[in-house]
Amino acid sequence: MRSLLFLFVPVLGVAAPVAEKGPLLLQSLPSARYQFGGVTGERIAANIDGWLLAAPRTNPGLLEMFRLRDRQPAQPLVPWAGEFAGKYLLSCVAALRQSDRADLRAYVAAFVRELLATQAEDGYIGPFPKERRLLGEWDLWGHYHIMQGLLEWYDFAGDVAALTAVERAAALICRTYLDGTRRVLDAGSPEMNMAISHVMATLHRRTGEPRYLELVRQIEKDWERAGDYLRTGVDGVPFYKTPRPRWESLHDLQTLVELWRITGEPRYRDAFSSHWRTIRECDVRNSGAFSGGEQATGNAFAPTAIETCCTVAWMAVSTDMLRLTGGIEVAEELERSTFNGALGAQHPCGRWWTYNTPMDGDRKSSAHDIVFQARAGTPELNCCSVNGPRTPGMLSEWAVMSDAGGLVINTHAPVSIIIPDKKTSLVCESRYPLDGRVTWRLTAPEKLRVRFRIPSWAAGATAALAGAPLTVKPGTYCDIERVWTGSEAVVFQFPMTLRSMEGQREQAGKVSVYRGPLLLAWDQHDNGYDEFRIPRLTPEDLRAATLAEPPPAGLSGAAPWLLVELPCAGRPVRLRDFATAGMNGTRYRSWLRVGTAATAGGGPPVLAEVKEEISLNGRDEMKPFPLPAGFGRGDFTVAVQVKMNALPARGLAQVFSAWAAAGDDPLRLVVENGHLHARIEGGSGAGTGGVALTAGEWHHVAAVKEETVLTLYLDGRPVASAAAPAVLTTKSKRCALGGNPLFKGSPEFLSASFRDLRIWQRALPDEEVAK
Repeated sequence: MRSLLFLFVPVLGVAAPVAEKGPLLLQSLPSARYQFGGVTGERIAANIDGWLLAAPRTNPGLLEMFRLRDRQPAQPLVPWAGEFAGKYLLSCVAALRQSDRADLRAYVAAFVRELLATQAEDGYIGPFPKERRLLGEWDLWGHYHIMQGLLEWYDFAGDVAALTAVERAAALICRTYLDGTRRVLDAGSPEMNMAISHVMATLHRRTGEPRYLELVRQIEKDWERAGDYLRTGVDGVPFYKTPRPRWESLHDLQTLVELWRITGEPRYRDAFSSHWRTIRECDVRNSGAFSGGEQATGNAFAPTAIETCCTVAWMAVSTDMLRLTGGIEVAEELERSTFNGALGAQHPCGRWWTYNTPMDGDRKSSAHDIVFQARAGTPELNCCSVNGPRTPGMLSEWAVMSDAGGLVINTHAPVSIIIPDKKTSLVCESRYPLDGRVTWRLTAPEKLRVRFRIPSWAAGATAALAGAPLTVKPGTYCDIERVWTGSEAVVFQFPMTLRSMEGQREQAGKVSVYRGPLLLAWDQHDNGYDEFRIPRLTPEDLRAATLAEPPPAGLSGAAPWLLVELPCAGRPVRLRDFATAGMNGTRYRSWLRVGTAATAGGGPPVLAEVKEEISLNGRDEMKPFPLPAGFGRGDFTVAVQVKMNALPARGLAQVFSAWAAAGDDPLRLVVENGHLHARIEGGSGAGTGGVALTAGEWHHVAAVKEETVLTLYLDGRPVASAAAPAVLTTKSKRCALGGNPLFKGSPEFLSASFRDLRIWQRALPDEEVAK
């Protein structure tokens, strides 16, 4: 009988919110309305016009899949298809808090009405047929996002029908997993489906309904057989070493914050805080993005895919961490993620988002990169296309917050804010993050304490109130308590001096360059040479940097927010903001080589060296020798002097070969049709263009692999390059001059003389190759 009553009677009318035992130090301001300007406002507007108002029309299957769930033939859906509508709705509501546009509000209201019309009588609101409801796929995961989105819409618009729909879905989930022997763990995909605990804990806190908490407790117990989030967090285990370090688990971590609020038990707070800190320490990239290959790996420097959904989850967790601790370092991480990783995943036109936003590489639309998720009626829908648009709106959750004493200002982007329930307004006049001069004007009905964030990177920052200087310290908040009338301004000046972050592991010998909160990147569009010719940076280059005038946007192409020019010994390097890098279909790099002892002949020793001259007849002779141990695992250089007696009559011939098998070829230097090429096979292939090679003359030939670029040199000059596999795994143990020692096919001998072969396990810079 209780289940029947629960199905039809909204909890809102029979229960009361839980008295919270675990406090949050900061609170978001749900009643506040924001109007951002500058580059931030441009991206928010592009998000609304380019995607939020367009997606349901261009992808009608977004809702149609719910209507067709029990029709035949069965829809060929990906397991997470149910999340698309929820993620889209979360993005819409976040945008509404930053825009007073009536067209968007009306559009979202209509979307919610259509979504609610698809809810089944038993409360199910997903796209899968009756016999599979909530029992498998990622159906609980889909419900999690839809329920979250509907709760956000209820809080924004006061739409009781949305709250009722959430409660009906929650009742069905409880009946399915509490009134029998089945557990949420049995649904499979635990890090995804167990995230339902987050919204169920939120509902219990808001309504007091005990069955919601009962289900959360069941899931909490089953974590021990899946993600083990609580025990590992209490023990301080780095998140990447936990049993389920995929990005979806970050939404499970949010349950820990809800349980802290409900119970006040420190273990929940401490476990969550530990996971956040180890993710920040071990897995957050230079762009503020999170993940490597869709999970935590403990390596923030590997050239692995950085999924947009992972960054969204990291920002959601960071917002909870900011509420929980009030730590200024958390606000800085959110700013770094927003201006770099998140907005770097959004094309400036707002029409598409990436799946992968690499530190170095190119930007591809998620609709192309993960096109396997597309279906009839949903050509553009995938996990990231609906989730990335949430990030611009997340600013409203942390830009300005409240604490026990007043307001806390975490952003300095140009914005106008109205807080109706506090009868307070705030206006920030600035070009931030492009410029460090920031002016705040506030109006409040009575004395109010306001804390302004002073960025930790702003060495030499100054501040003044009504012309009177204030004492400020980077990495802290500037506290001011007074009556705010709007007539007297607080003016900050944050120096935008370039600074660098040193790379490690795969990025050893490189730096990332920042200006204010913005990561900078080299882009083909702004420089007249390609990436294998980027000169090495020095501290003097950073100190001598100047701002260049960005070109206006053309009919096609994305203009940079800003351009910084570094002199770099006569070959200037122009760096743009990471958020627009690669947006023209160009290559870009945010990890840049630095001048080191290697440029003067230092660095790791030569792995192998053959100095004597060798002559081979080109018919049946080659010079084989052992391949140095470890060759191909990272960067390398192979250099040799060669004099061909004659060009190969047909086919190709080998100058140098370490080939082992098809798909296993760490390097070949080949002559084909009178042209020299460098080639690699390993996961993916790489082959440079050819350069003419004359017979009867000595030539110096070199191949340099640095990260994902293979460069061919002839007589000390770089002549061709190609994208190479980031990581090579080879079984090759032999190499040779003048032939291919392991190839069983047609002869590939080269009639030539060789001398001075050298192999390094590092990438030599141009000047060393020339020397």
